[in-house]
Amino acid sequence: MLSPQLALPVVYKHLKQGGVCAVYLANITQVVDLLEGIRSCQLFLSCEKILEVIHRNWLVAPALRKDGSTAPRVKPQNNVYNKSEDEQRKDGTMLLEDNGEEEDSKPFCTIPYIARPHHEQVSHTAFLVKLRKFRPVQLYSTAHNSENNSKSPWNCED
Repeated sequence: MLSPQLALPVVYKHLKQGGVCAVYLANITQVVDLLEGIRSCQLFLSCEKILEVIHRNWLVAPALRKDGSTAPRVKPQNNVYNKSEDEQRKDGTMLLEDNGEEEDSKPFCTIPYIARPHHEQVSHTAFLVKLRKFRPVQLYSTAHNSENNSKSPWNCED
C-alpha cells in the first residue's frame, strides 16, 4: 500500500486491546507519513519497533557434478581424517550408495542441495513497522467525558 495511514482508522476498529499491526513500507518517507497519520487521527497505537529489512536473492538447487549428474548425499561426518575405508563403513561416514534408480523413486532427502546468495548482489531495503493498540488513559471523570463527547477522536476527517 502506498498510504497505509489512510486505512489505519478502519484497521484500528478491528484490533483487540493489545493487538499488533505490522506495516511493511518501501521507504522511510512512508514510515514518517504513517506515524504522522496515527498522530493526526489520534489513534491509540504505539510504535514499538521500526526495522529496516534487507532483501537478497538466494539460489537453492540440487547439487550437481560437473557432468550434470546429481551429486551423492553424504552422511554427516564426525572426524574422518586418517580413517581407513573399513572404519568409515563401520561408523557410517561413507557416501550413500547410488543404486541407479530414477530420481522420482528415491527416498526423501537423498539429493543434497546447495544454498547460496545470488552472485548478482541486487539488494533492496524496506521497513517493517510494529504498531500496538493501547488503552488510553482517562484524564477526566466519566460524567465530564459524556458531556463533551460530540467529536470522536477516531474520526480522521481533519
